[in-house]
Amino acid sequence: MPCADGSTPEPEAKPVTVRAAKPKPWEKTYVLLPSFEKVKADKVLYAHTSRILHHETNPGCARALMQKHGDRYVWINPPAIPLTTPEMDSVFALPYQRVPHPSYGEDRIPAYDMIPLLGEILCAAATAAVHSVRSRA
Repeated sequence: MPCADGSTPEPEAKPVTVRAAKPKPWEKTYVLLPSFEKVKADKVLYAHTSRILHHETNPGCARALMQKHGDRYVWINPPAIPLTTPEMDSVFALPYQRVPHPSYGEDRIPAYDMIPLLGEILCAAATAAVHSVRSRA
């Protein structure tokens, strides 16, 4: 209805409720890292990306990471929850052969030859560590 001066009245203002958009389910499941090309070209961005990577290494709360590389994306799954002691014991109790794979034939494997020495080295290192702690006390 026109006003006395002939102008049209403005409509009455009504309150409006504004709600933030709900995040999509997948938005909380991964972190999108800057692209490889951007990280490679910028040292500060590299440091920032490295910080994110290290922040997302806790198996209890880490999220998957995704990074663009060229025309593809690399997906990095979060670390697995560590096994409990009984679960780890059951893995070690499996009937492993504890010898090199038969495909090696008669070839010598230097790392395999070191296994008996590792027990002695580790025990000696542990003993030295305990001894040094005791001598400081």
